[in-house]
Amino acid sequence: MKKVIVALLIAAMAFSAFSAFAGGGGQQASPVSGPLTIEWLAYNQATGVLASSESEGKRLLEEKYNIRINIQTVNIHNIDQWNLYWAAGNMPHYANTNKASTETFKLLDQGIVRAIPDGWLDMYMPDWMNNVYISIPKETVYKQISANGKNYIIPYHGGIPAYALFLRQDWLDNLGITQLPNNNAELYEILRRFTFDDPDGNGRKDTYGIHASMGNQRFSYVTSSMGITPKAFRDVNGRVIFTDVTDEYKNHLKMLREWYAAGIVDPESFIEDRVMQRQKWAANTVGALGDSSWWFSATTPGNLVDMIREKVPNANVVQLAPFPDAQGRRLRPGPYPNCAGDGSSFFTTKATDDIIRKIMEFRNDQAKDVQFYLRMYYGIQGRDYDIVDGLLSPRPEAASPEYVTEKGLRQTFGITPMPYQITRNAGLNTRPDMELNDFMFQFDVFYNSGVNFVFPGINQAYSTNWPDINTMCDEYYANAITGKVDIDASFEAFKRSLNDAGLQAIINEYQAGISR
Repeated sequence: MKKVIVALLIAAMAFSAFSAFAGGGGQQASPVSGPLTIEWLAYNQATGVLASSESEGKRLLEEKYNIRINIQTVNIHNIDQWNLYWAAGNMPHYANTNKASTETFKLLDQGIVRAIPDGWLDMYMPDWMNNVYISIPKETVYKQISANGKNYIIPYHGGIPAYALFLRQDWLDNLGITQLPNNNAELYEILRRFTFDDPDGNGRKDTYGIHASMGNQRFSYVTSSMGITPKAFRDVNGRVIFTDVTDEYKNHLKMLREWYAAGIVDPESFIEDRVMQRQKWAANTVGALGDSSWWFSATTPGNLVDMIREKVPNANVVQLAPFPDAQGRRLRPGPYPNCAGDGSSFFTTKATDDIIRKIMEFRNDQAKDVQFYLRMYYGIQGRDYDIVDGLLSPRPEAASPEYVTEKGLRQTFGITPMPYQITRNAGLNTRPDMELNDFMFQFDVFYNSGVNFVFPGINQAYSTNWPDINTMCDEYYANAITGKVDIDASFEAFKRSLNDAGLQAIINEYQAGISR
């Protein structure tokens, strides 16, 4: 009897060792007959909309690549459910998630995420990776997806949106202005005339030069030409600074205070959000507006040009080039690229090398085969989307998160690193702002929000202290420009109040992270 027990123990130990070799350590599994099974933690198209266990997208992948996909779901928009999923011991092979940049490295610390072997991304996904490199330098890509010298994330990137400043062309024509502004002084003069010279010709004083809401745009061309990014943490020669406490920011506030005092800025800008700003724009009371180029494209539903044409049929806009800074650079405002965020993906320690290579295979195929990409991302032409004169337009009934999830489209299974790049190479336009973006892409990027550096993991001090600091910055910004406080007399006290609220702790944590 003892011999039998010993034999069984030896067999169990051998099986356990084989299992660890095959999956737990992320090693190559022994060949198995039949389809390769992949446990897939699926993307949430919207809060509460979980991926279907049976969909067209899933079946297409299974048939094309001789695999079987078992869908696992969890609502990542509910962080308690997300954490409970992992705490309960659930372990997919592959996770395509909305929040990889914040969650992957936390799960790595818990021993859940496995490394992608060195060189595999560029070896097995060359088309995918080259598309990512179009917008993000390779060095930055690997900083964002790596930790401790190893790569953990399949990157995703949809391009850097171009934030632009537009002027009412019909107002310029009405005032006989033929020269577009090339600096802040020239912009000021045009905004002054938009305010006081009756640009709409109605004989009333009912217009302002510009409306700058409390959103990210604000005075983006003014700030980029001055090297200022409100409420941003920036790496300047290896040292992390917060722009709102710099002398440059103080001078920026003083200039905008002069603009406000001159009456060229809608005075309600500092109590209104983006929605209210657009209401003013639609009412034809504002001559300049900054926003993403996408919103000014003629093919964007509800675009900002059609918005003003409802009252003025011949209205039109003109897009400005960014103004040169002190070094002569024209810096277009835009967010810092994040290729490890929404839509990127990772593998767990349960994933074998076979599984990693298989997923890389069909991901890369989507980045090089336009017809395969269209089928997986947009669906079926004539049912889910139409192409007219080269413009691809999803049908409204096929654009809801519920429909997309039911069919297994978009990020569910069909994501590519730059959804417009592969179609553009095939002569199709899937981004209505493409021409406007092209104009902006000739200029260098100026990051207008957040951070301009790669920071591994979560800044805990930021998570705790930022809500109060953010409110304090907004309040001081509005009060300084509207003249409720004297900027010279109050600026040092404002800086101290931010440090008292925990600003230095945030800076210290960022500094320690980028210095590692």
